[in-house]
Amino acid sequence: LAGAPMAHRVAFSLPARAGTLPAGLARMALAGLLLAAECLPRGGTVHASEPAPGLLALRPEGRDAAWPEVLLELLAGGPLEAALAHG
Repeated sequence: LAGAPMAHRVAFSLPARAGTLPAGLARMALAGLLLAAECLPRGGTVHASEPAPGLLALRPEGRDAAWPEVLLELLAGGPLEAALAHG
């Protein structure tokens, strides 16, 4: 994460056991952390927590922090075709 393009404006707060994730979950966590960092156009902190074993919760915190609306629609079960047409 220190080498990420937005690392100069975004800090990452990770759970203590973040270094012991299985490889597949670690790749997904990295992708999620980088996506959450993109939600911070003016910088801030991405907070990662483990609410239950095997789950990772990500919360971007900063000025103008917002998940892209199309991503929220997809996560809520919206159609992929509409998301692809959005961009």
